[in-house]
Amino acid sequence: MLRTAVLRLGSALAAVRYAPYCLGRHIDEHFCRRIHEAVRGEALAPLRLQYKDYAVWQQDHYAESRADEQLEAHWVDQFAGELPVLSLPADRFRPAVRSFEGGRVTVELDGGGTRVGPRERRYGIYGSAGRSQHAAGAA
Repeated sequence: MLRTAVLRLGSALAAVRYAPYCLGRHIDEHFCRRIHEAVRGEALAPLRLQYKDYAVWQQDHYAESRADEQLEAHWVDQFAGELPVLSLPADRFRPAVRSFEGGRVTVELDGGGTRVGPRERRYGIYGSAGRSQHAAGAA
């Protein structure tokens, strides 16, 4: 699922898109509200919590737990004994002496991915065709 907000900036439309599945529902709604407030020129309320509050909470939380000791014990157990030497195949020959010589790759793009049709121009949407699809989905 992809969330898209369509905002009018002057005579043009802009689409802001983000994926709520990685942010969480409450952050999703908060972000959308803050974007609309910023576009309307409203002053944003100060945040109740700052990053330093989270950092202090996290330090207190881990100071009271044995997570560090358990994590270290886990990895010591995982790598106990003799470790095998990895013999991975090379993708190409590597010279004995490292060189910093670069190369060049030339690619021509036809511009089809950024072409905007008459429908987009009529509604004042400028940018890629993907942007107009996201705007249409949000409308």
